[in-house]
Amino acid sequence: AFPATIFVATALVGSSSHYLDWSQLQRLQDAGITMANHTVTHTHLLRMLLNENQETWTQRLTKEVEDAQTDLEKHLGVTDKIFAYPYGEYNRDVADLIRKLGYIAFSQQSGAIGKSTDTVILPRFPLSGAYTDLSQFKTKVATLALPLENRFIDPIATDNRPQLHLKLVNTDQSLARLACYGPGGPTHIEHLNAHEVVATPVKDIPIGRSRYNCTLRHQSGRYYWFSQPWIRKNPDGSWYEEP
Repeated sequence: AFPATIFVATALVGSSSHYLDWSQLQRLQDAGITMANHTVTHTHLLRMLLNENQETWTQRLTKEVEDAQTDLEKHLGVTDKIFAYPYGEYNRDVADLIRKLGYIAFSQQSGAIGKSTDTVILPRFPLSGAYTDLSQFKTKVATLALPLENRFIDPIATDNRPQLHLKLVNTDQSLARLACYGPGGPTHIEHLNAHEVVATPVKDIPIGRSRYNCTLRHQSGRYYWFSQPWIRKNPDGSWYEEP
């Protein structure tokens, strides 16, 4: 069997026939499935409520995460602090909070995990919908993490065409053949030197969530893979609606 993890939004457990209840989750856990934290209500962590300030927003997010962890420990005995961001959304403040609370965390960007990967924004490949092709799966599970400078890149886009600055460290690998793709297709790559590039999209990124995927063929035939998520608000600064 393949190892698997279910990230649980605990308020939804058993709330309707569409959701598993605690006894069903227990049976899955007994069969080897890992259970982990996905907040209490699966809220958008980035979005402040009306009349909320930075302090009360931080308190609410802390409660969302810690109360879910309490539920998981109470019902399933879960003690490992593993978290996935609802909708894959985070920014620097959210990631810093998750780090402070002692979790490792997954977002929704794709790629491999390496020594320089930040443990609160771990990547994972989608394997559902349009991403179920087994030949692609074989390529993806063999990917390597680009040995990048350990620098947090906030996904909140302050520009319609955000630039991605990548710098390799501790390697002789060249970025000469790096390719990056955004929602509008291949990006423009500016080579600052053999180990440093800036990728710029040729079209505006869309409102909502998107990402750039960057790949580089390794001499073994495997691929280095790095993905950077972006989050763009509506032009008036309001949050987008979910599809």
